[in-house]
Amino acid sequence: GEVTNTANYLGCAIHATDRLMTQATSWRTALACVSDATDLAEQTDSTCAARLAEHAGLRASADSCLQDVVTAPNVDANDLSSKLQQAESEFTECESKATATERQLENLVQEKMVVARRLSECSEEVSRWLEAANEAEARESPAFKVEADLEILECRQRHREAAVTLRILQAQVEELDARLQELSKDFLAQKEHAASQRLSVEDLRSRTREANQRHKGLLCSWDEALQAENSSDTELRHLGSRLREAQKSIESERGSRGALREAVRALSASLVELDAHLALMDEKEALDACTIATE
Repeated sequence: GEVTNTANYLGCAIHATDRLMTQATSWRTALACVSDATDLAEQTDSTCAARLAEHAGLRASADSCLQDVVTAPNVDANDLSSKLQQAESEFTECESKATATERQLENLVQEKMVVARRLSECSEEVSRWLEAANEAEARESPAFKVEADLEILECRQRHREAAVTLRILQAQVEELDARLQELSKDFLAQKEHAASQRLSVEDLRSRTREANQRHKGLLCSWDEALQAENSSDTELRHLGSRLREAQKSIESERGSRGALREAVRALSASLVELDAHLALMDEKEALDACTIATE
């Protein structure tokens, strides 16, 4: 009976020891999970901090770009586009007027050339009829006086008609010269105005491109800032998930630790009971030995 009791106490101690080893293994596993989860959470926290710093820098850069656009003089893209359209329209109108005036000048030059040619021909005709009249007067004789007078009269008449036509053509040439001079002044003024408008258009185009580039840069800066913000939000969500995983691991480790402590207490109780049983056996053996010696 004593042997059976001792075996029972030993079995309980061995069972408690096995339970302790199993719980110790579980606790080591839980500790490893806590370590891994903590390391991952720390890595995620570092990444999140970097993303937040990046977002802060990009947000500051975007704010700076916005201030540049707000404070820069005359860089409103919409206003500049409206001014550019108006300037281009005025430039086109100036070019059209200059082109029309140039065509008028060309037509007047052609017309003057025609009139000048007619004037030259008429001047030759006046000289020819005057010369013919003079020759007819020089050839005049009493025998042919009537025929000579008729010839002289016809030459003088043709000469007067040609002279009248010559004065008319001269007046036309003078009028055409005056119109050419006036149109030339207008043409030069129009060309100068068109050149000025062209410079204004080029300046507005340059300023409009600059404004568009500023606005495009602003939009890109804010887009980068928003992307960084989204990335930061994602990393924060990941961090929260990692922290929850770490918390679960810690709670699991606490549970394993509690089970380990219960196993330790159970083993301690089993060992105490075994020790007490062995002590009792020692006392009985000593008592039995004394009884035998007395007898």
